[in-house]
Amino acid sequence: MLEMEEALVAFFAAVGVLATFWVVANFLFARREKTVRGTVLLPFSGEAEEMEYAAEKARRLQRELHCDGPVLLVDCGMSQESLRRASLLMRDRSGIKLVYPEEIEEQLY
Repeated sequence: MLEMEEALVAFFAAVGVLATFWVVANFLFARREKTVRGTVLLPFSGEAEEMEYAAEKARRLQRELHCDGPVLLVDCGMSQESLRRASLLMRDRSGIKLVYPEEIEEQLY
């Protein structure tokens, strides 16, 4: 019975050492994705029914591509209701901004 206990202790000690080695090796040698800056421009006019869907899809794509930058909702003649929805979208989700066409260049840098 004593030999069985000693064998179990030795087994769990070996597993612990291997697990520790695995964590350290992953930390030291894991490939890290480089984050790049990329801005997404989404022009909208009128009622812009697809604005929320397009903005969420753009943010998801940026995350998948390790891309850091804003999603710009460009007001190309949006209705008052669309502007209100854009304001709510900016409030509820980070990284989304509403701009006019003449403001795009200053948002890129």
